[in-house]
Amino acid sequence: HVNAVTLPVANTSGSITWPLSESVDTFWRENGHQAFPHAVKNLEQSLFFQNSRRKNTTTSSSLPDDSPLDVQVKRNFERRLLGTHAKIVSLLAKTIESRALDDFFETEARILS
Repeated sequence: HVNAVTLPVANTSGSITWPLSESVDTFWRENGHQAFPHAVKNLEQSLFFQNSRRKNTTTSSSLPDDSPLDVQVKRNFERRLLGTHAKIVSLLAKTIESRALDDFFETEARILS
């Protein structure tokens, strides 16, 4: 059984499906169970960390013990993975906004409290 997210593509009638595998996708493994706002916050932190690490790596002459190629491949994979999650979050946020679901959940929370 593979988890997947299928979202519409803007300005078309098509959709895109992203498979989410806990064995490969560390972000999904760590955040798939989180509430949407927490997952978004963690994504922002991960993207910030990744950008900081990339800036520090390009200015630093010291390389890890791993092969530089292996390190670059891993970082490119992480960047693509986080980029995919950023697209998913962006499309979900647009869908939530267009359906006014955030207002619905706020109203529900006020009623239940």
